[in-house]
Amino acid sequence: PTSTLRGSAAHIQSLGWEEQDFSDVVVTALGKEYRLHRLVLSRSPYFRALMRGPWADATKTRLTLHFDDGNIDDVAVEASLAFMYGKIPSFTCDSAPRVLAAASFL
Repeated sequence: PTSTLRGSAAHIQSLGWEEQDFSDVVVTALGKEYRLHRLVLSRSPYFRALMRGPWADATKTRLTLHFDDGNIDDVAVEASLAFMYGKIPSFTCDSAPRVLAAASFL
């Protein structure tokens, strides 16, 4: 039920995102490394295709993201990745377009 689902979400956010425990993939973006989890990343169509496809990255334990959009910064990438773990981002007028750009990529 709902309380179990909330407990699972809190557990994933706490141990998965905040503590980065049991990580099975390292994602590097804009010079910062994130110890993440393929199962959580599979929420993203981008990561799902990358990790399931015939690409060399599908089986790698380290992935590097490259962005062509100059609006994307490290804060926006972190907010977008954290959202996959259930963390609700806080926005400012300046950060909202940057987070949207990063989230659209992912």
